[in-house]
Amino acid sequence: MVLNKTNLGTRFAYYLLLPFAARREGCCEGAGGSVSPAYASLFRTHPGLDRVARWRERVNGSMCGDSAFGLWSVNSLEMKALAQWVNFGAASDGVVPTALCDAYQGPQAEHAPTASRYTAGVNHYDLTCRNGDGWWGGDRRPCAWYRAMAAAAMAGAAGGV
Repeated sequence: MVLNKTNLGTRFAYYLLLPFAARREGCCEGAGGSVSPAYASLFRTHPGLDRVARWRERVNGSMCGDSAFGLWSVNSLEMKALAQWVNFGAASDGVVPTALCDAYQGPQAEHAPTASRYTAGVNHYDLTCRNGDGWWGGDRRPCAWYRAMAAAAMAGAAGGV
């Protein structure tokens, strides 16, 4: 990469911000500084995925993000930089390409936090509800989705008694 005015910020993000974020989040805690076992388990070729495949039919909800920047937080710039560095070539939550998530969720995914298949305008960290819900828009409410899924599970459990 040639350093010039247009890519100075990108170069800063790649070489300073990303390693700092990776260390802070524990992404490189594997043997010899390699990726952590938890991160390695995300690869589609991980042998453990075969053991959980049988449970896929029992999944009654899923949430995916489609914005690497997500909700404004300390992680927003890091996730945006990561998505640019990885270069998915399409929308992502910073870690998972939206198209991959859409393939799993199917055509019934909605941008409403009450939908069982929810596509939110948030990044990978935001999906965990660590930054709360967004201040505007139904597509920026990961915590509301968890509450809706818990309420649906409780209603289903009460109806099955």
